[in-house]
Amino acid sequence: ERGSGVRDPHLFQEAAEVASLSFGKDAWSRLFYPPQKQFAVSQVELLASGFQWTEGPVWVNKSLYFGDTIDAKVYRYTPATGAIDTVREQSGRSPAHESWRAEPGSNGMAWHPRLGSRLLVCEHGSHSIVLWDVNTGEIEEVVSEYCSEQDGSKTCKPLNSPNDVVVDETGRFAFFTDPIYGLLEKERFHEDPYLDAKSVVGIKGVYRVDLATKELQLLDGSLQRPNGVGFLHGDHQSHHLVVSECCQGDHLTDCTQGTMRYRVYDLNPGTLDSVRSTRDVVVKLPAQPGCSDGFQVLGERLVSSCSGGLCVVNMAAGTLESRLAIGIRFSNVAAGDDGHSLYITGQQGLFRVTLTQVTRDYNEVHLKPKEDL
Repeated sequence: ERGSGVRDPHLFQEAAEVASLSFGKDAWSRLFYPPQKQFAVSQVELLASGFQWTEGPVWVNKSLYFGDTIDAKVYRYTPATGAIDTVREQSGRSPAHESWRAEPGSNGMAWHPRLGSRLLVCEHGSHSIVLWDVNTGEIEEVVSEYCSEQDGSKTCKPLNSPNDVVVDETGRFAFFTDPIYGLLEKERFHEDPYLDAKSVVGIKGVYRVDLATKELQLLDGSLQRPNGVGFLHGDHQSHHLVVSECCQGDHLTDCTQGTMRYRVYDLNPGTLDSVRSTRDVVVKLPAQPGCSDGFQVLGERLVSSCSGGLCVVNMAAGTLESRLAIGIRFSNVAAGDDGHSLYITGQQGLFRVTLTQVTRDYNEVHLKPKEDL
């Protein structure tokens, strides 16, 4: 039953039969507990199943919030009790006449102490970024359009479907990606050229928004499928923004299934309002279901969803250190339990892996929230 926290034995048994580390056992063991050369599926804990496509995990006040983009619900998982509660319905605020949407719900979410009891939420159905109060349910729209000026006239067009979001150290600025996956249709639920044609704004952007003034700025409109977003070093004090590109379509130029691409933006320190330079980290993997979607930053490493499973990417070296093939498509990763665990969302379930003491010590400094709700 969805939300019950009960495991689906068929789902997990199937995963256990194919789980393997294709390479990088030493790198994997440095991060995850128990450290061992031979990977055991018991390291990946299936907390609950019965969902469709879980996304947007964010740790707040000893609980994990996550959503289902297809069912359009947001859930709260409380580790202390094991309970999973439905805390928001119709999470993407998709209009009734847009019943064609395959993923009408919310996607990425983010929190900062400055936001109090509110989460920043990416909504597919409303094409917007909103502030959602987890206590009252109140919704405040932050941005839903991109406006540009040409020949002295201002034109505003709706965003595609905001996908993932992160807040800077100060809590003043948010950065988000706006690909076109929220425009997928139920009858054509696959990557296809029709998606690009459905975009009204005409770009797949990486944006910066001032949460005080709601002023929106386009940082990059050149990526084909921008997706996950975060700051390197994990403590939000860096001015190096990372955006993953979810490459799955054979029709896309240099963005086909199996391509992992992460773009690093060196932003102007302080205001974070301009890009000084960029660099790309690109890794080619066998063409398997999944892509470089959401990720969690651990120092200069990313633990990221990837083609065929979960990957550890060293952003400083520009190399793939380890890859876990578990036969399940993952969508996103978030640190939780005060940095002692990573929660993973994706195909039908909610998963968790436990981190080593060395990684926990790092997280105590860099990932533990300054204050709770």
